[in-house]
Amino acid sequence: MNNLKNNENNQKVIGVLNPVLAGMLHITLGAKYAHWNVKGRHFISLHELFDKVFESLLDGTDMIAERIIQLGSVAQSSPSWILKNTFLKDLNHETSSSEEYITFIVDSLKTLASRIKEGITHINELDVATADLLTEVLRNLDIYIWKVGAHLEEK
Repeated sequence: MNNLKNNENNQKVIGVLNPVLAGMLHITLGAKYAHWNVKGRHFISLHELFDKVFESLLDGTDMIAERIIQLGSVAQSSPSWILKNTFLKDLNHETSSSEEYITFIVDSLKTLASRIKEGITHINELDVATADLLTEVLRNLDIYIWKVGAHLEEK
């Protein structure tokens, strides 16, 4: 049994994790949408990259959701909860431009990374294991901010 169950610190940690989970699920679905719908000259490289972003984010959402459960709560992940609690801008579903997909993913990953950094600072004293988990998720986000963002750079 986790030593944080049913205490005040636990509730504070969960209060950080559930909104991060909502944001991660939001961008995960956006990455899959971009994967399915991307077109153009760089189709195959972006199609594969967006799928890697999806898979990486899905792994991160799983770790965060499982941590919430370990802490004795419910991993809020229903579509309606995500819509109400995401802090990310939505993808324009009429988009067909590769650049728009890339920009959406990079901007969303940066916003999510910023929120996670704030979360780490907020909970580091409360639960070092969860702060470490968020640091691992953040490292993965940074990789894809770099990889996807490289497609926006001028040559």
